Amino acid sequence: MSGIFKLQPMGSGPLITLGLLTLLFGGIAVLIAFGPTPLLAKMALVLLFLAIAGLPWALFQAQRRATLRVDATAVRIDVPIYARSFKLSDIDAASLHLFSIRDYPDLKPLLRTNGIGMPGLAVGWYRLRNGSRAYIAATTSDVLGWRMKDGLTVMVGLDDGAGALALMRDHLKSASQAAAR
Repeated sequence: MSGIFKLQPMGSGPLITLGLLTLLFGGIAVLIAFGPTPLLAKMALVLLFLAIAGLPWALFQAQRRATLRVDATAVRIDVPIYARSFKLSDIDAASLHLFSIRDYPDLKPLLRTNGIGMPGLAVGWYRLRNGSRAYIAATTSDVLGWRMKDGLTVMVGLDDGAGALALMRDHLKSASQAAAR
């Protein structure tokens, strides 16, 4: 049995941040466009502004389709740009649990090494306060988390974290029973 779980929707924080950046760049674009600027530079500026203005919309649309897929052999996190698969056999089953990052200060992201990070959105690779590496795809501090046997911590914010937890535990239990035979 497999399952598909939607990631928690992005709140207003990232959209407000990107909207304010769009307004800032738009204001600069207007100042330059009506100043003594060469025509080619004005056209390039308009194209740049349109690309920046479309970023919040594109990010919002892509994040709406973000999912966690669980099957008998793997867990796949489908998020924009940073999609990743993890073999169930590589997951430390005892570490699988739902928690709030606020309750575990040593699991708070300290440094984004490769990803997207802003208030209300963390996707990609991070270094945690305890020094370990982490792959995070979350819009809130409430996450389903686990450790991989190689030491990587994985945290995913889901609408139905309890359902995903139950399905992953079932698959891990079935895999360990099959390996014991």
